[in-house]
Amino acid sequence: MKKERKGEGILRDLKGVIDSSAKVELLVFNGGGRPRWVIPLKSKHPTFLELYNSNTLKGGVYRTLVLVSFYFGFKRLFSSSRVYGTLSCRYKSILKKLDGTGYSVFLGTPGEDRKVIIEVNSVKGTFAYIKIPASDCAKALIDNELKTLLELADLKMALSQCPEVLYSDSGMIAVSNIKPLEGKNIACKGLTKLHFSSIHERYKIFGCKEKNLLSTSLFKSCFERLKKLKISLNNPNFSLLKELHVKLLSNINMYSSATIKTSLNHGDFTPWNMYVADEKLHIYDWELARNDLPLLYDIFHYIFQSKTLLFSGSYSDVMDEIDVLLNERDFMRIVNEYEIDINFYLKLYVLNVACYYLPKYSEQDDLHEQAIWLMGVWRVFLTNDLVND
Repeated sequence: MKKERKGEGILRDLKGVIDSSAKVELLVFNGGGRPRWVIPLKSKHPTFLELYNSNTLKGGVYRTLVLVSFYFGFKRLFSSSRVYGTLSCRYKSILKKLDGTGYSVFLGTPGEDRKVIIEVNSVKGTFAYIKIPASDCAKALIDNELKTLLELADLKMALSQCPEVLYSDSGMIAVSNIKPLEGKNIACKGLTKLHFSSIHERYKIFGCKEKNLLSTSLFKSCFERLKKLKISLNNPNFSLLKELHVKLLSNINMYSSATIKTSLNHGDFTPWNMYVADEKLHIYDWELARNDLPLLYDIFHYIFQSKTLLFSGSYSDVMDEIDVLLNERDFMRIVNEYEIDINFYLKLYVLNVACYYLPKYSEQDDLHEQAIWLMGVWRVFLTNDLVND
C-alpha cells in the first residue's frame, strides 16, 4: 500500500508528462533519499546518470552500483519502486521530432523552481534534454535560458561550448547535450587558465556596462524583497536569519550610490555545470544567467559553491582560494583590464547571493545543513574586509 501511494505521488508530479493510462512498466530510482528518475523497464543503459552529479565519493559509488546493476541484469532489484505509464502524446511527438529512440525522466528538485527533465537518447547515447516547467518560477527560468542560449549562439566564442536550442514551445525547451563522450572529458575540480580565459572572452565579446548598483533590476528587486521580509520568531534559525537580514540592509544602504561594472555571467558557474574537452569549456544550465551581474561573479560563485557544497568549507577555506587567485596571471588580467576592486566585487557577489536566498531560507523551518554553512560564511564576509592588497 505504501509503495502504491508513493507511485501515485510520482505520477502526480509527472502529470502531463507521463500518461498513466498505459500499462508499461517504469522503474523508479532514488537519489538523495527520494524518487528522482523514472525509466522504461526495457532501457538497456542507465542513461539517466547523465543528469547525476557524481563528483563526490558517494555519488561515484552510486553511479558504479547502478552501472553494475544494468550490466548484470538486476536493475529491477536495484530500483526503489515501479509505476506504470508512458510518455504523453505531446512528448512522444517531440521525441520523434528529435529522432530520439529512448528516454528517462528526471522528476526535478523539490521547490518553487522545480523542472521535469526528459533525457533523450538513441543508440549513440544521450543527445538532448527536454526541460519542462512545473511552476511559474520554473517557466521564467526556462524562458531566461532560451533567451540566453539564443544570444550566446550569436557570440561565436572560441573557448566555450554552450547547448544548442533544438526545439521550444510554450515555456518548454529542448537543448543539445554538450557533454563530451566518456573518456574524452575532464570533470572540473578547480579553476584553471581556461576558466579565466573563457570568462574574459565572454566579457570582451558581450561587452561591459557601468551601472548604479540599485539601478540594476537584480539588486533593486533584491533590496525590495529584503525591505518587506518578515522573519518569524518561531523559526529555529531566527537569530542567524535576523542578523543576516540586518547586515544585508546595512551593506546595500552603504553601497546604494556605488557604480558597478556588469556583463553576462552564467549565474550558476559550478563544477557540476561544466566539463573541459577539446581545449574548450563546455557549460550548460544557463537558467540563472544575467547580463547585469557584477564582473567576476562567476569566478566567486565557483569558489563558494565548490568549497561550501562539495567540501563543506569554512570562511577561511574560501579566503584561501581567493588569495590563490591573486597569483593567477589570467585572473589578474581581467582585474587589471577592467580596474576591478576585488574586495568590493567579492562583497557584491555575497550581497547578491545572500539577498536572493535569505527570503527563501526564512520560509523554511528545516534548513539543509549546507544552507546553514552558507549563511555562516555570508555572515563573516558581510562583517569583514576581505582581501589584503
